[in-house]
Amino acid sequence: MRRGGDPQDMTSFGRWTRIAAWPLQLLWYNLYIWLVVPLRRSLAAGLSFGISEGELFVVRSPLRVTVLTHWRAPYTGGLTCVVPAGTQLVALRSTPVGSKEARFAPRSQTDFARALIPASVRENPRFDSASLVLRAGEIETQLSRVSGP
Repeated sequence: MRRGGDPQDMTSFGRWTRIAAWPLQLLWYNLYIWLVVPLRRSLAAGLSFGISEGELFVVRSPLRVTVLTHWRAPYTGGLTCVVPAGTQLVALRSTPVGSKEARFAPRSQTDFARALIPASVRENPRFDSASLVLRAGEIETQLSRVSGP
């Protein structure tokens, strides 16, 4: 007799599990459709409002982000830092409703660089500025709109 048992025997483990497994597969499929898909859609939702170029925002609570460093050279770097509450950010481009992200620059580049960018970077003569790209969820929960352009 073969190791898996007789394929015609309904009590054989392999055949029985294939027959008995379809309700579990259906259950997992339904759980995926009802729980995971809506969660993914809500996480991928875009901005519920538009942003105009030059609009001013204030950080409500400390925000951990990757800051892009721009140089007077064909290079762009980045570093992770925590932007403190009260930091003012200016929108660099207009962003329509439903966008997934928006780009901001600190209102005062010198104060921002002094507080968050390491001296080895900011004192380099080729260092130019810094900017942040924030996701829609971060914008809606961590920023407050102060004024328009």
